[in-house]
Amino acid sequence: MNTADMIFLLDELIVDFIERGEIFTQSSCYLPGLYDAIKGNGTKRVVYDHEYFGFVKSTKSFKAANLLIQEGMNEDAYIIIRSIFENYLSIRYLNTNPIEVEKIVINKIKEDIGIHKPGKGGWYDENNNKIADFLKISSLQLGNDTSYYNNFYSFLSKFAHSNFSILDYYLDDYKSFSIYIQNDMLMVRLYLVFVYTKIFENVVTVELEDFASDEEERRCYEIVKRSLKLQNKIYKVLIGEIDEPSSQSEHDFKKMFINMKKSLKEELGSISKNWFWKKSQLWTVPKSLDFLV
Repeated sequence: MNTADMIFLLDELIVDFIERGEIFTQSSCYLPGLYDAIKGNGTKRVVYDHEYFGFVKSTKSFKAANLLIQEGMNEDAYIIIRSIFENYLSIRYLNTNPIEVEKIVINKIKEDIGIHKPGKGGWYDENNNKIADFLKISSLQLGNDTSYYNNFYSFLSKFAHSNFSILDYYLDDYKSFSIYIQNDMLMVRLYLVFVYTKIFENVVTVELEDFASDEEERRCYEIVKRSLKLQNKIYKVLIGEIDEPSSQSEHDFKKMFINMKKSLKEELGSISKNWFWKKSQLWTVPKSLDFLV
């Protein structure tokens, strides 16, 4: 499988993910915590409000990143990919630690309406008494995400700031500045699919989740499996291409690819990953993807 094949398959997958994400947003995402509050009940379900908000925001960002990629603006797509990754980390963390809802959701709302104000290391009340610490994004990583987080987040963050280390992304072969160079055509697509698949697993392919129809539920579960299989194949190729790293940068990328590949089999929602490693349990692959099995 060459680079052109991988890019083609990722582009197909991205288009299909956009359709699934749009349908789920319109048919299944709502605000159960706010609904409870309006009825005068407790707001424990505000965790689900946060989950659906993160998914809807990420789906819109996913579409925006794809538009940038199709225009060759891959460096700017990396900035959006970082945002989706942060949404995923936040959703997974709060779902695992719902007790932190005050720090992740409530205090931010109170800050916005002027009840709390941000200060050194946390939020303060009107008397300048510290009432809560900020949660750094690095503190939200869980499970297998910890194995690749540092390298991955550091790489994405370079494009969100004026970081001179990415100078080469804006130079042509003659070392002249250019905005027409298309860099990382494969990697930007792979990273976009990687982060969106994780958020999709956490929010959509979860037992007892509501879907527009049984058929739509089947399609959502199938697209996650299709994505995982394709990513697994691509990471194998990328890892193989860096057989013996010749620099620290290559070593870091190989290590990151290995750990990202391993993280694919971590169960984030209700999809069992047994099929992922057992050929006898593989899903039915469309003809265009026969090479995956």
